[in-house]
Amino acid sequence: MNPGRAATPSASDRGAGLRYLLLLAWRNLARHRRRTVITLLALAFSIAVFIFMDSMLRGIDKESQRNLVWYETGSGRVVTSAQHDDLDRVALKHELIEYRRVGAVLAELGIANTPRIGFDGEMFFGEGSLPIRLIAINPATDGEVFRLQDTLVAGSDYLEPGSSGLILGAWMTDDLGMVLGDIVEVRTRTRHGAMQVLELELVGTLLSPNPTINRGVGFVPLDVAQYDLEMEGVTEIALGAMPSRLGRPVAVPTGTFLAREIDRVSARLEREFPGVAAVGWPRLARDYLAMMESERSGNALLLLLVFLIAAVGISNTMLIAAYERIREFGMMRALGMADGALRATMVIEAGLIGCFGSLCGVLLGAVAVYFLVNQGIDMSRFYGDISLGYRVTAVFRGAWNPGTMAVAMAFGVLASMVIALLPARRALRLDIVHCLRHE
Repeated sequence: MNPGRAATPSASDRGAGLRYLLLLAWRNLARHRRRTVITLLALAFSIAVFIFMDSMLRGIDKESQRNLVWYETGSGRVVTSAQHDDLDRVALKHELIEYRRVGAVLAELGIANTPRIGFDGEMFFGEGSLPIRLIAINPATDGEVFRLQDTLVAGSDYLEPGSSGLILGAWMTDDLGMVLGDIVEVRTRTRHGAMQVLELELVGTLLSPNPTINRGVGFVPLDVAQYDLEMEGVTEIALGAMPSRLGRPVAVPTGTFLAREIDRVSARLEREFPGVAAVGWPRLARDYLAMMESERSGNALLLLLVFLIAAVGISNTMLIAAYERIREFGMMRALGMADGALRATMVIEAGLIGCFGSLCGVLLGAVAVYFLVNQGIDMSRFYGDISLGYRVTAVFRGAWNPGTMAVAMAFGVLASMVIALLPARRALRLDIVHCLRHE
């Protein structure tokens, strides 16, 4: 053994030293219970708020997509190739004549479908009028794709083939003071451009989770619209849930799965029906999705702000807790404790606080998310029937995101340990006398 070189600590010595530091850190936490509890609560609250906000924003986004598919677009549409190239303007001239045969092929592929006609008109009621978007539906098959019938207000009737009935959103009827049984006129143009007047009776109102449907959209029977608009076919065939390889239908298909299924449908239809194409719901709702992308940027800034507030709360609490102990650090150094050991003790203490505080925050956040997912928060008293841009009404629901919980947990522990190094560095720069005199 070289007498000029200090002996290297063995693994057992290092393990014993680490156990001693852990025990010392634990005793310090137990000795300063009030300070420890306050620090834990501040950390837990910050973590819980971050998890709650992330869940609510994600939940609103997911529910918006779901309500868009279930009440507006379906999983996709089958249209003519000419309409496919100009989706922003739905024109009656782009008529899909063989819609029954196309529907049979879609059913063979395991995809629910229903024919529709979309057209614009001007609705006259009493002494006023307003533009309205009308959708002609097949009452027998529309429920296989959309969920409009489930949202009818009590006392309302559903559409019947051959009857000149009309269903409107409850927000519209409330604003206009309309009641069931009212007769309205809708002026529009036929497929050939001739002026046409539809006399319709309000037979039902609906209150859906989608604000766009509640205001500005009306529904009429398909056969009535075909007769009045001088049409043999339809403008579109809406697609419902798509079968997955697991045998379960996917009600809101997204990503590569949706793209693959749309390609499969398009390939089959192009072989049998030249001039017919399929399109997925993201392209139908691209304006809305572009708006949501900007909303997500704002949400990301909001979460960053919450994240920074949490970091400030954690750092403030940890710094106060550490600076209060500078005299204690001086005493420990005076008794012979090495600077490295003192620094490690502070980091371990902060890590323990961060671990327990983050765990409490994650548990508290999970309880809040559970309530948000299952019950939601009713904001109707604040927003009423005002549309906030999302496809949701005033009830905000959350979504589970284990990844955010894991990130929040890791952030709480690491932030606490890193922040603890700042006062430790300052305390170790002071000589022992200054530490003992610190107030």
